[in-house]
Amino acid sequence: MKTGISEAVLTDREKGFYRKIRVDPVLGPTFAERVTNWELHLAKMVNFWSLIALMTATRLKVRFGLIPAQEHPSGARLSVEMSCKVV
Repeated sequence: MKTGISEAVLTDREKGFYRKIRVDPVLGPTFAERVTNWELHLAKMVNFWSLIALMTATRLKVRFGLIPAQEHPSGARLSVEMSCKVV
């Protein structure tokens, strides 16, 4: 089914999402402690959402050799309140 979603749309959405996160007084410092390369992180997240929205399952593995959920350290948990701030 055609959804109108493309990598360009996903990229715009992710850029906007992380722009909000980076200036948030709670989430900004939390992410800044863990994300050292924002461009790479953004690319990984666009590919993750491409996997979900565009069903491009093999691209993520081919491009990065990983699945993003496996990249998060077990201690890097966000509270429900924190994760609902920018949605």
